[in-house]
Amino acid sequence: MSKKVLITTALESTWFSESSVVFLGEWCKLYHRKREWEKLDFEVIPYHWRDRSKLGIDHDYLKEFYERILIALVQKLNIWHGLEEEEKFWRILIGPWLLTYVSVIWDRWENLRIAFQKEDSYHTAVSLNSLNFAEPSDYSEFLQFIGSDLWNFRKYQEILLFQYKEKINPLSIEELFVFQEQSYRELKKVGLKQKLVNLVDKIGSLFDSKTKKVLFFHSYFNRKNFYLLNFFLNQLPRSYASEFEFEIGAHEKSLFRLESIPFDPKNSFEDFVLYDILKEIPQSYLESFSDLYYAVRKIKYQPKIIFTANAHFWHEPFKLWMAQASKENTKLVISSHGGSIPPKMSMFNHEEDISNCMVTWFKAANLKQRQLPPSKIIEKRISRRGRYCTMIGMELLRYAYRAEAAPMSSLVIDHFDDTVTFCNSLSDTVSKDLQIWPYPNQGWDTKNRYTDIFGREKISLSKSYQHIYSDSRFIVCTYPQTTFSEAMASGRPTILLLMDFFETDPVADELLEILKLNKIIFTDPILAANHVSSVWDDLDSWWESDSVKIAREKFNEVALGGLSNNWLFRWSKFFNQLIIESKS
Repeated sequence: MSKKVLITTALESTWFSESSVVFLGEWCKLYHRKREWEKLDFEVIPYHWRDRSKLGIDHDYLKEFYERILIALVQKLNIWHGLEEEEKFWRILIGPWLLTYVSVIWDRWENLRIAFQKEDSYHTAVSLNSLNFAEPSDYSEFLQFIGSDLWNFRKYQEILLFQYKEKINPLSIEELFVFQEQSYRELKKVGLKQKLVNLVDKIGSLFDSKTKKVLFFHSYFNRKNFYLLNFFLNQLPRSYASEFEFEIGAHEKSLFRLESIPFDPKNSFEDFVLYDILKEIPQSYLESFSDLYYAVRKIKYQPKIIFTANAHFWHEPFKLWMAQASKENTKLVISSHGGSIPPKMSMFNHEEDISNCMVTWFKAANLKQRQLPPSKIIEKRISRRGRYCTMIGMELLRYAYRAEAAPMSSLVIDHFDDTVTFCNSLSDTVSKDLQIWPYPNQGWDTKNRYTDIFGREKISLSKSYQHIYSDSRFIVCTYPQTTFSEAMASGRPTILLLMDFFETDPVADELLEILKLNKIIFTDPILAANHVSSVWDDLDSWWESDSVKIAREKFNEVALGGLSNNWLFRWSKFFNQLIIESKS
């Protein structure tokens, strides 16, 4: 073979090693298969979103494209289902899937475009068997699909045959693959304790008001505070498991998938989306929609307010009911389910677009947002003195799933390398007590990577984030999300490595500057390590100094809604005020 072989995924049965190979990205190189790919004469295509100016341009284009194709899908779905629902109804229902879909397809499209800029043509594996795949049942299953090597091999093949058919020499793998329709849904085992809670909730439904003030669903309040808030609002606390947790049976593939949507594409990428999108739309919006639609209509609750922290993304029955309720005088309130420093780019403003009010941890950036203390964090000062300097690692999925300000896909390796630089730059005194808490494996296997570099004894045995905070004398966060907020709220000395690929919203600029000046946030891993080493023997001289305490209080005020003992009063006042506004 004179041409190079293009390898698109980690499926080794699609690899041909008779000549030099080109891995489309770092996701092809599974760490536990290192011995296999190290034998090859290979190179790796640079990841297209390493260029952060390109990410910004792509994000803005995809947001505009998302809006255009949403309008076309609203028109088509209304016709197909015999409805006349407005755009907001369908935005609530299909928006999370659609904004993910357009970003995923663009990412795969651009990866191949960059590869063909490097080489004019390639050998590449192509399955001549039917690549029919089971349509995702819902948004959650779609997320599982797009993280799999099999789905991505199929999607890359479809783009290759659509856009680069004359530039590839297909290498048949028809005997190596057996594509089977399979469900990625995992049945969750419900423990005895949860079964009892569900039983009590079902009994509670017999006494629950159908016109209650606030219907909470997946609210992210812990059980104790959830009960307190409901009693303060003078209503029965419920989880609504019996109303919204139901299964819809399988259906034959809809003929709708053979049709097209009324959309005028502007470029070849949009041509491909027009060709592909109805093959990927989840069954819950097509084949299963009628069953869901009429099942949800039987849920007779008419609350003044619907409140959720994350079910508006993934829970199809709840989203459909919420979309129907939003047509009445019910207000939809969405709360942040995590976070710390808001990202510059994320989710195309979906939450603000579908809600009447967005509750945020960080200070409000617009009139629709309201800042309140995080429902997930209770201010607990840890009295026990920990021992370790614990670095909390990070992983994201191997395959990009969104155009946002984070180290997507191959960039996770860059982030990992920066954390290794930090650890290697610590003084011997700190290194002796260093512990690393790897993020749960998302495909990059960072736990084993850390183990191979630093030894098994450096891997933290803490069972949860709360245990980390208790066991640690110093906490090092490596991404600007919930763990940083929780660590700061714990009172433990904490720093954040805010390294490349975490662009932040300008609303956070003032706070970031204060935290950087007081050596709580670092953008250089070596400078961060030098700081930890310099204060390790006397942490209070830094952490309890007047200027740092002011910076910490500023973080509490700006990023955590002013955590305090009066959180219950503030939350109940917020809901009562919203109810009064809805009557006016």
